[in-house]
Amino acid sequence: MRYILAGLGLTVVLAACGGSELSMSEYGDRLNEVVGAYGPQAEAAWIEFGELPEPTLEDVETLFDRDVATRVGIEAAFQDLDPPTEVAELHDLLVRWITDLTDADQALLARVGTVRSWDEFLESAEYRTFEEALLAGAEVCNGFQAALDATGARGLFAETPWMPGDLKDIADAVIGCDAIPDDLDPVFKQ
Repeated sequence: MRYILAGLGLTVVLAACGGSELSMSEYGDRLNEVVGAYGPQAEAAWIEFGELPEPTLEDVETLFDRDVATRVGIEAAFQDLDPPTEVAELHDLLVRWITDLTDADQALLARVGTVRSWDEFLESAEYRTFEEALLAGAEVCNGFQAALDATGARGLFAETPWMPGDLKDIADAVIGCDAIPDDLDPVFKQ
């Protein structure tokens, strides 16, 4: 369960709103704003599911119905963001990953309504695709966090009077890449 939460949290943290190219600090601020907008509703769905003593497939369907609604909003917000040049390539990779994860989420939602057992659900191609999409974000996330960290390191000199303005602009955002595992065991095993 915590791995799915990590992937969901990662997706929430990566989403933002925008319109014109932002500075790195504005970009970091937008990332943090979206956590406040989408984080609570995304996390609540998973927490409620995790507290069920014996979740059913209907409970999984309800969970993914809520999850899809959240991810669609996150995807739209992230696609509207015009990232700074320093992270534009990584931003594009993230948008592709978020889109893949949203698509996998939607397919899994459609599939869970047709299965008759947990085994059928866990062995479905849609579940495997969802796991693969979630895990595929780890590498993209690590590269994106490294880019944010590099701009943050430049911030050590932000108060130096002779430092050029573009080097003073940093992104202070942590997106939680270390929470995505290298190997994801099925989280819905009964």
